[in-house]
Amino acid sequence: MSTEFKSCNIVLFPSAAVEQQAIEWSKNVSKCFKTRYVLDDQTYHPHITLYQAHYPTNSIEKVQAVLAEITKKVPQFEITMHNLSALSGFIFYDAIKSPELTALHLTLLETLNPLREGILTDADRQILADPRVPDKIKQNIQQYAYAFAKESYLPHMSITRLEEYQEADEAKKLLQTKVMKFTVQELLLTNVGDEGTCNEIYARFRLQD
Repeated sequence: MSTEFKSCNIVLFPSAAVEQQAIEWSKNVSKCFKTRYVLDDQTYHPHITLYQAHYPTNSIEKVQAVLAEITKKVPQFEITMHNLSALSGFIFYDAIKSPELTALHLTLLETLNPLREGILTDADRQILADPRVPDKIKQNIQQYAYAFAKESYLPHMSITRLEEYQEADEAKKLLQTKVMKFTVQELLLTNVGDEGTCNEIYARFRLQD
């Protein structure tokens, strides 16, 4: 009998100014290209993923308890958004991989990964069986159920995903790259929606002032 599980994302939300910029970019791309979603502040929240994985349903309370403990020790810190990139049909607004961001990602990875109990989804197994996927990505999925783990971590905000993946580079040219900074005040536990979107907030954990 397979274990019932829930896919969860641990994310950071940007400031209002960065959120509005991401939403504006997402809308602009969708006016000229077919996209799979458009960011807003209700259904498709702009966010930076720290760790995305699947947990047995009866372990979600443990996940929340771990997050509450971790955030007691993590002070608020600044994130710098600085670049637009395209990957697999996505347009990303990339964050600088600062020591604070990296340390938080690694802490979450090491403390939460055991609570997964090794769960992988059918989608994960498809990636593992795909000869086109790099070995490092496969190792990350096998070990952490997350392609962008550890050295592969690429902190970013997804602006949208194009229906035709090859159009992402062209769509990116519509957008003017700008450097924006914001202070992270809380960590959030959310669902994992289609295309990795963030639609439902399960819990919030404030970082230390």
